[in-house]
Amino acid sequence: MIIMRLVLDNIASFKHAEFNFSYPRKIKDSTIDYEYLEGRENFRFKRVNILMGANASGKTMFGRILCDIRTYISKGALDLCDLFFINDNADSFFELDFVDPAKHMLYRIHTRFNIEGILEENLYSVKIAKSDSYEKAVEKLVSQDNKIYDKNNLNADSELISKNTKIFIQKRFEIQLGWLLLFSESTFTDYDLWDGPFLKKDILEKILISFDESIKTISPIEGTEGKAFLITFKNGDIVTLTNGELSNKQRLSSGTYESIRAVLMASLIQSRSEDLSPNSYFIDELIPHAHTEMEQAILNLYIGLLGRNSQLFYTTHNYDILEMNLPLHSYMFFKKDIYTEIIYPATTYKKNDRNLINAVKNDVFKTVPDTHLISDLLV
Repeated sequence: MIIMRLVLDNIASFKHAEFNFSYPRKIKDSTIDYEYLEGRENFRFKRVNILMGANASGKTMFGRILCDIRTYISKGALDLCDLFFINDNADSFFELDFVDPAKHMLYRIHTRFNIEGILEENLYSVKIAKSDSYEKAVEKLVSQDNKIYDKNNLNADSELISKNTKIFIQKRFEIQLGWLLLFSESTFTDYDLWDGPFLKKDILEKILISFDESIKTISPIEGTEGKAFLITFKNGDIVTLTNGELSNKQRLSSGTYESIRAVLMASLIQSRSEDLSPNSYFIDELIPHAHTEMEQAILNLYIGLLGRNSQLFYTTHNYDILEMNLPLHSYMFFKKDIYTEIIYPATTYKKNDRNLINAVKNDVFKTVPDTHLISDLLV
């Protein structure tokens, strides 16, 4: 599914926070191709989304909530234990607009719940006409009758969507879901990714040698079907990489070790690059120990490998990412005092991205961390 919009209320640090992944006008000579539905050129969506902000501003939590909502849609389970509420005595809700590009269908799910469970679910759907923009399709979406499932007012033959979501959504509407979320604290064994697709040898070799020039060669171990490799150093040292685990982790620097996850993501994205299914990737602080040029190169690689209908969500603290010649609408800033506020520089800042980095460093958007308490320790 392609995410167009998400509203969160009374969830984590989000109080009626709205995330928009559409953009209004075609950009001439954009560095990101295909930011529209095929056959629906007026229906534009952001394929690359760079999430920036201070620590604890909500970037990682946003990804976790996306993960919970994706599970809710695919399996009919909303894990309330994995969420926390601003106010335990108030209802919470999320509202998600998403697209199935294969059918040119726009969907909206609005779900209201509290600490006891789901209270109400609303489901909307509309066919996207050839000339429709996202905004035009939404107008039609909300004007139609929608399916309402209310815990306190169910018909005899109805039930909450979440009781049978997998069949109700995926079977009835045949929505294509493709999600991979990688968080900063995740280990390789947290994911069942090593059953395939496997690491690409050329990607592994080129990325690891770029991170550590003392590596001489990388060779696949016969009979492991791409699950194990020998990393040979110029001084003769050999380290085995098996299912993402190293025989001697200390032999690699922190940045080089983290780059193995970057290889895994690149291999996965490349394996799906020819797939027209809507695959989405949330990558959280993937290589925090990498040199800035390395992170820019890895991000450029991901963008270049993205499939036609895919989206990338990427969190970073690296200001130099602002100088990558991406469209201004690709950036969104998280700012938190009590609640998280989402700032879109494309709607408030009209200059090019080379000036954007100066604006961020000069705290134009009020997103620079407040360090005065640390400075007070020197007084």
